[in-house]
Amino acid sequence: MDTNTKKILEELADEIKKITPQAVNEFNQVRLKFLEKGWGEKFSHIINKTESNQQTQEKTKLLSRAINNCFLQKIQSNLEDFIESNSDGYDYKYKDIKIEDKNTCSTAKEWTGNGFPKEKIHLLKKFEVSDSGEIEKACILIIEVGINSMWTKKDGGKSNYSTISIHVKDVPNVIKVWGDIVKNKHDIKFATPILKTII
Repeated sequence: MDTNTKKILEELADEIKKITPQAVNEFNQVRLKFLEKGWGEKFSHIINKTESNQQTQEKTKLLSRAINNCFLQKIQSNLEDFIESNSDGYDYKYKDIKIEDKNTCSTAKEWTGNGFPKEKIHLLKKFEVSDSGEIEKACILIIEVGINSMWTKKDGGKSNYSTISIHVKDVPNVIKVWGDIVKNKHDIKFATPILKTII
C-alpha cells in the first residue's frame, strides 16, 4: 500500500486498539445477554446442539453482528469518518478507504468469506470465546491482500465459501492492532495469528 494509505490505516489501528477492551467488555457484559434473551436459550446450549465440525461457523454466525456493532460504535465515538457501508466487497469506509471486515471464532490460520470479489484492504478479526460465549482473546490485523495473501477460489461444489490466510511474505506489512502474526517454522507459506488476552 502507498505511504498515505498506510498512515491513515495506522491511525485507524491505533483507535481500534484503544477501544478493543471497551468494545469487548460491552459485548461480554451487555450484548451477549440480549442475544441470549432473543434466542430464548443460552449460547452454550446452541453450540452443544451443533455438530462439532460446524461449531466454529455457528459461533461466528451467532456473534459477529453484535461484536461488530460494539466495535463500530466505540470507533465512531472518536473517528466520525469511520462509517459502515454494507456494499459488495467492503463493509466500512475510512477517509475514502474501503475496508472489508472479516470475523472468525476460530484460532486456526484462516478466515472464511463468501467467495465474492472484495476490496484490497482487510480488517481481520479473530476471537476466542468461552463456552458461555464471552470473548477472552483476540487477534486483530489490517492487511492489503491480493499480492501474496489471496482468497482461495470457490471450489464450484457444495460450498460457496473461500478462505484467506496471511502469506509469510506479507508479515512485515501487516498493521497489528491486537495480538500478533508470526512466521511458523512448521509452515513455510502461511503465518500464524497469535491471540492476546483482552480482559
